[in-house]
Amino acid sequence: MVDTFDYAFAEDGSDGFNSFKDLEILVNHVSKPIAPTITESFQDVPGRYGGVFLGNSYGEKEIDIPITIMASSRDEYNRKMDNLSKALINTHDDADTQYPLRFNDQPEVVYYGHFTAIPTPTFINEGVQDCTLRLPLCWLTHGGFYPSVILRSPVMSRLSAQPVIPLFNR
Repeated sequence: MVDTFDYAFAEDGSDGFNSFKDLEILVNHVSKPIAPTITESFQDVPGRYGGVFLGNSYGEKEIDIPITIMASSRDEYNRKMDNLSKALINTHDDADTQYPLRFNDQPEVVYYGHFTAIPTPTFINEGVQDCTLRLPLCWLTHGGFYPSVILRSPVMSRLSAQPVIPLFNR
C-alpha cells in the first residue's frame, strides 16, 4: 500500500488533492510528532544559585512529510513541480486559513494546518530527474480530530448536581 495524503478537501470529503492520484508524488514514511514544541520559561536571579522555573509554553506541532517525485524527463519533472506548487500555495483564501489534511493510514483523523515551506528538491542521482524533499506541515491544535462521538451514559458535572452527556472527540 502506498502512503498518501488528502489535502484541502471539503467537509464532505470532496474536492481537494490526493498526493498520489492528483499530484503524482510518493509519500515516504511519515513520523508524526508526539508533543508540540515546548519552550521552557526560566528566569535568572542575581545572587542565586540556579534560576526560577516559570513553566512551559506549548506551541504548534509540525510534521515533516518526506516525498519522492519520480520523473522520466525534465518536462515531466517541471510539470509535477508546478502541480505541487499550485496545490500547496493558495493566494485566494485568507492568509490565516488552516486546511484539512488526512493520511491514508488514519483516514478518520483530520489535521488542520498549513505548509510552512516547499523546500528545494534534492535529486537522487546524477542524470535522472527523480528527487526527494520534505514538506513541513504545521498545525496549531494538539492532535488530529476524530469524528465526534456522543456518549449516552450521563456523567455528573463538578459544577452542578445535574448529570450531563458529554461530547468527545475520540
